[in-house]
Amino acid sequence: MKQTLLLIILVLTLSCSTEKKSDSTIASDNPLLTQFNDVIDFAALTGDDVTDATTRIQSQVDKMVADILAIDTADRTFDNTMLALDDIYAAYGFVGSTIYLMSATHPDSLIRSNAQAANAILSQYGNKLSLNEDLYKAIKNYSLSDEAKGLTGYKA
Repeated sequence: MKQTLLLIILVLTLSCSTEKKSDSTIASDNPLLTQFNDVIDFAALTGDDVTDATTRIQSQVDKMVADILAIDTADRTFDNTMLALDDIYAAYGFVGSTIYLMSATHPDSLIRSNAQAANAILSQYGNKLSLNEDLYKAIKNYSLSDEAKGLTGYKA
């Protein structure tokens, strides 16, 4: 009985955490732009949602990249550089992979067609992102820092 009560208290305590969750996607009415682990409402998806999500994820990622680039080399940390880079690829990958899936599986031909066009746009955008020399230099500069050289565990 005590173990059960202790387990319930532990679960309630953990569920009330005030830890900031990553804002890796844009909050909106667009079913493709959900928060982490939210259910995607595929039944409500329209062709315009696909186009909108494609445009908005590019804008969001551009802002996230600009935020990384705005950090002075001396002020770079794992969280504001590497974790931020991970957030970029998580947001881009989530929207991109969902659109890719819709291009092959959605029963509505307009959604499939818009998703196929969006795939081409996001593919080009992904290439541009991976070839961003300023972003590369920011990551490289961080990798040369004392903090980066001393990372251990999952951060190493």
